[in-house]
Amino acid sequence: MEVKEWIWLLGACSSFIAASIALIAALKNFELTKKAQQWNDESQRSQLFLNLRERYLTTRMRISERVYLKDFVIHKSDESWPHIQQYWYNVFDEWYSTTKLNKGKYEDLWDGYFGPATQSSLKYPAMVTVLDSMLAGAVSFGNEKDNFKQTLQQLNASLEEDQRAVNALFGSAPST
Repeated sequence: MEVKEWIWLLGACSSFIAASIALIAALKNFELTKKAQQWNDESQRSQLFLNLRERYLTTRMRISERVYLKDFVIHKSDESWPHIQQYWYNVFDEWYSTTKLNKGKYEDLWDGYFGPATQSSLKYPAMVTVLDSMLAGAVSFGNEKDNFKQTLQQLNASLEEDQRAVNALFGSAPST
């Protein structure tokens, strides 16, 4: 083999080694980018959960305990009425942000946590009376009222019959 051939062979090997190193670096960069995206997604999921949970706790602390009695009848003049409204606005935000935003990327948060938590509120007539009033009134829920209502009706339907609030008709309860 002549010197020119050796030089050409060394150049070809050097190019191959450089290309291999670049490929390995690109693959490693892709792997790290993918992991960073996963960490970011997990962080966003956690932050979303914590933000919604904090709003719930703040609202929940303002609702009188008597609202959770099966025989309690609520009226619009009751001091808990606006707090219960805020609760249902918060439930809407939980539902919408977990099932509609980001193409339902966080739907498991609704299915595994927020939905079942909401379902337990459908057992209390006072909670449902306020919800009924909101659904029958001018509250649009961002033009998602029908979808939101359907979701709540499905949650209500999956409760045992004896656990459902008597007035859980979602749209036909009188405003008292």
